[in-house]
Amino acid sequence: MNVEQRSIEFIPHNERHGNVRNLFSIWFSANTNVMPLLNGCMGIVLGLNIFWTLIAMILGNLIGGLFMAFHSAQGPKLGIPQMISSRVQFGVIGAAIPIIMVFVGCPLFGAAESLLVVDAIKSVVSVPEVIGLVIFGVATIFITFFGYDFIHKFSNVMTILSLITFALTTVFALQLDLPAGAWSASQGFNLGAFLVVMGLGASWQIGYGPCVADYSRYLPAHTSTASTFWYTYTGTVLSGIWMPLVGAIIAAGIPNAADHINTSIATLFGPFAPLAYISLILGIIIMNTVITYSGYMSLVTCFSYNKQHISKNSKFWIITFIVALGTIIAITTKDHFNDYFGDIMVFQMYYLIPWTSVNLIDFYFFRKGKYNIPEVYDVNGVYGKYNWSTMAVYIVSFFIQIPFMSFSFYKGPMFTALGGADITWIVGLAASGILYYFFMGPKVKNRLSKELNVENDEKRVAQ
Repeated sequence: MNVEQRSIEFIPHNERHGNVRNLFSIWFSANTNVMPLLNGCMGIVLGLNIFWTLIAMILGNLIGGLFMAFHSAQGPKLGIPQMISSRVQFGVIGAAIPIIMVFVGCPLFGAAESLLVVDAIKSVVSVPEVIGLVIFGVATIFITFFGYDFIHKFSNVMTILSLITFALTTVFALQLDLPAGAWSASQGFNLGAFLVVMGLGASWQIGYGPCVADYSRYLPAHTSTASTFWYTYTGTVLSGIWMPLVGAIIAAGIPNAADHINTSIATLFGPFAPLAYISLILGIIIMNTVITYSGYMSLVTCFSYNKQHISKNSKFWIITFIVALGTIIAITTKDHFNDYFGDIMVFQMYYLIPWTSVNLIDFYFFRKGKYNIPEVYDVNGVYGKYNWSTMAVYIVSFFIQIPFMSFSFYKGPMFTALGGADITWIVGLAASGILYYFFMGPKVKNRLSKELNVENDEKRVAQ
């Protein structure tokens, strides 16, 4: 297996390869692990029963998955990483505003995944916690460094392994002694909790938006938008619903299951618990790899305005830096990490929601997938250093969300008025979408011809 040669540059058409069906595998496997199980556990903790947790997750994933899959469909058409396409809307340097938050979230998410999986590692290999965290980090670096094709092949294997593991987990979990009314539509409902859990499902899917096209950009340009969309959508939504359902069942049947989710699952396998632990570890590794790979892309995008190619040596050390940062955060804050991790990740979601709306409206409604790719890499090009109008829309949209936000230290007045229901993601998507469509629409249409006729894309890429 060769190390991937490309990084943030355009993927030439003669290097395009792969089968669109692999998109199902990578997004199914990325979600088929213990991390999204916790979303289902949250529904039980908040007072919903299994039935209403499932309904909330179905609705949230079906809605959020739309945005995620539409981002995925950009990959074959543009042939560039997801976040670098933001330069078209925000300007070559201005795009750093949303991109930097993607990078910040990467080591934090890595730290959370490390702390979640370390008990499973210690159950398989008798090592101190710090060594377990390092082992997890090294595995992530190795797979991420090899890059696109290796990640796809690994995800194909993990799809089968995770399918077997969680099919058995589901069967075992259904045999637990569940409380009365766990599956009843007439019990266990609370609107505030329902909207929170629905938001968790939607936000989980939308959160993949900044990285999803990274895993479709090598596909041939003639790959249909519909096939890219549906293979991504079905893979991520099916697993995004299934895992929280399993989590809800386990949380309803095992007290405090969310506090030791790996152990709660592994004990269901009896004498085969070590095999279950191994599968759970590998499932978290593939997810962490997906996030780290895109974190690498985002960091390089922030600081490489005119330079496109990144050497293997630089790539290795950038990836190592990201993983090491996450590992250090996990080691130094493991006793109180959750005190602030939730707030940081929620803030990241609020921060990026306006981006997903702006990016998709621009691509599908205004420019209709027609970007001048070489200009995306030119700091003095037609897209400019900064697009102040888009940045204004983005900032205003963010501030519109504030009354609806919820942190441990701040509860917005609208959040309180809605009985603790966090609908910030709905408000953010709507506000940014409406503002960008009506404020930027005429401007984009007026300059589109100029953007595309600066110089022929294929000619400049070949140079």
